[in-house]
Amino acid sequence: MGNVYIISGNDDFSRKKRARELALQLGGADFDDPGIEIITSDTDTVKVEELAVPFIEAVQTPPFLSPRKLVWMKNFPDFELLSKSGTGEMLLGVLCETLPDEVDIIMDGPGLDMRKSYAKTLKSSNARIELFQ
Repeated sequence: MGNVYIISGNDDFSRKKRARELALQLGGADFDDPGIEIITSDTDTVKVEELAVPFIEAVQTPPFLSPRKLVWMKNFPDFELLSKSGTGEMLLGVLCETLPDEVDIIMDGPGLDMRKSYAKTLKSSNARIELFQ
């Protein structure tokens, strides 16, 4: 079974550093590797709806030219968006479903509140959660 890694917290530097380290650990030393797909939202103008489709397609596409696949949702705007109906529910569903053995997911961004139901759902799905406050 593939793994889901959730990295969040208010310490942007530590969060981003850890996500990069983990991506290098799981995906190898080269981000140009065909087994790594990075969906990034580095600007405030990107909407979660624009990120959801490529993310879901990347997770559902089998590895190509590589035995494993890493899908990295880099700099997700706010984990609170997972509590919203529609797109947030779709993303949460993908994060909580059983992944193929050869697929891993990293999702990093601010706003994961462990008291909320979406965070409890992530935790109960065995997502590996790291918080940097």
